[in-house]
Amino acid sequence: MATAVTFKELSAKNTDVLNYELLPKINNFLLETLPESLKCFSCQNILQRPQQLSCGHRVCLHCVEDVVNRGNRFCPEDGYEIEKETFPDRSAMKDIMLLSCYCLRKNDGCDWFGVIMDLEQHHTKDCPYGDVFVCKFQQIGCRGKGQNIALEKHYQHDFVYHHTLLAAGMAATLNITKQPENLLTEEQIDSKLEELGRTDQELMLKEHEIKKSELSQLKLNTFVNELYGKIEKVLTQKSHYEIVLDQHLEKAQKLKGLDSRTADAKIATLQSTVDRIQSTYKSQKIDWQKMDMQSKICLSTTNGEGYLWKMDQFKQRVLETIEYENSPKGDLFTPPLYTELYGHRFCIKVNLGGGIEGSHISLYMVIMQSKLDEILDWPFPYIVKLTLINPNSKKNIEHLLVPTPELPHFQQPLREQNMSIGFPRFVSHETLHADNFIIDDAIFIHIQTERVPFESN
Repeated sequence: MATAVTFKELSAKNTDVLNYELLPKINNFLLETLPESLKCFSCQNILQRPQQLSCGHRVCLHCVEDVVNRGNRFCPEDGYEIEKETFPDRSAMKDIMLLSCYCLRKNDGCDWFGVIMDLEQHHTKDCPYGDVFVCKFQQIGCRGKGQNIALEKHYQHDFVYHHTLLAAGMAATLNITKQPENLLTEEQIDSKLEELGRTDQELMLKEHEIKKSELSQLKLNTFVNELYGKIEKVLTQKSHYEIVLDQHLEKAQKLKGLDSRTADAKIATLQSTVDRIQSTYKSQKIDWQKMDMQSKICLSTTNGEGYLWKMDQFKQRVLETIEYENSPKGDLFTPPLYTELYGHRFCIKVNLGGGIEGSHISLYMVIMQSKLDEILDWPFPYIVKLTLINPNSKKNIEHLLVPTPELPHFQQPLREQNMSIGFPRFVSHETLHADNFIIDDAIFIHIQTERVPFESN
């Protein structure tokens, strides 16, 4: 008796051998109605090893054997006598191979569909809901097992673990041994492997963040260069309009000596031209102002080198803060800042009379609304690093504001801005003067953000 072969081999070799385990189940998974010509007249199912009788009707091989064994020697379709010898119907087999069907595990969740010719390959090897297989590294100690889709993830996730097992197996094969007191226990080995796996994941995550940061910086540089090019073009046009306007004004002065009628007509024409030029100039000025605002936004992004805030007239600002005491008028703010281009919008607030009796400088962060909030990640996923620069090359003072996802300060703003959060006693005035942080009546605060990888709710 011939051995079973795959569907593709069956089509290629033009044989009549078929896998009995799969084909009977296909009846309930066909995408189309089973043609009568491919249905066995005896069992009323799809033909299995189709045979053709001498009268021309098709029947399964095992069905015709059952009919003969029961003593029925006549075809139930037309009454012709069934001869002892039947022959395989290869034409019917090819038609069956081209029928469309779903995966036999469709009810388990598999969404594959195709022709019967490709079903066995998918069913036995490719189906993610297929039989459970053990890891190919089982012989060297891995206990992983699962369906195809789970094993693929297992091979990717436990890459370091498998290579460690291979190294251990090679060491054992080469009889590389250590003193008993230096050998690790099984628990210690598992702990080391888990640590290696975490390290590998952290390296991959860091590499991804670095690539993402480099790409973001490249896009930012390209955008800024294009923006400055547009600004230069607008400034050139502005100069041109000013020159043309001066020329027309000069012509208007020359018209004073002409007779009134001619002068009035030419003045009216010139006035119309001047009005048109002024209108165009105003439009260009608005465009230039928009570009200027966009350039300021680019320069206020805090990724990369961050944002440096120079607070000048420091002595006068301290006196004004004391005058206002705890009034909001005593607070100073940076311009709106962005964590990155098209990122989260925020600002830094400073109160020069914080602490007890105005003894300290207070620094706070305030998250602000922006038009892009709906597509950004929330809660606010950035650590904010605030650094007071010492221009005399002494040690700087810095604090990290780490987001706490549960606090409302770091949630998406529902109004113009969230409540402020930060450091009410960032640095004392005594330290500012003692360590010479104040230079030319100004202090310098550096603001930088770095994304923190916590899971958002």
